[in-house]
Amino acid sequence: MKPDESEHPIQAARKQALFREVNEQVWLLQRKWGTPVEVDFICECADETCSAAIQVATAEYQRVRSNPRHFVVAPEHFFEAAEILVERGAGRWIVEVTEAARPVVEATDPRRGRE
Repeated sequence: MKPDESEHPIQAARKQALFREVNEQVWLLQRKWGTPVEVDFICECADETCSAAIQVATAEYQRVRSNPRHFVVAPEHFFEAAEILVERGAGRWIVEVTEAARPVVEATDPRRGRE
């Protein structure tokens, strides 16, 4: 299910930032236990009811997290009103929030000041 297309990009970004925080906790636990080649993360789309699992290679996850405006979503979970499609891959897409949402996702970046 897609979010309401009339939803404001900042509201969508807040949802995505929450899912990103969950995935960061998964990532930290995986690093503690030994980093596997691929990790199951939750879709970081703007749909607050989504719980789709996405397998992402650890190197790719690091690449996505290097830009606080990028999020990994399940295919077709692209929210055109709030995102720009950056990349399509097998089993996952990479999206970037629009300029309006940039301050929200940068301020809530869990890696800000950590790495």
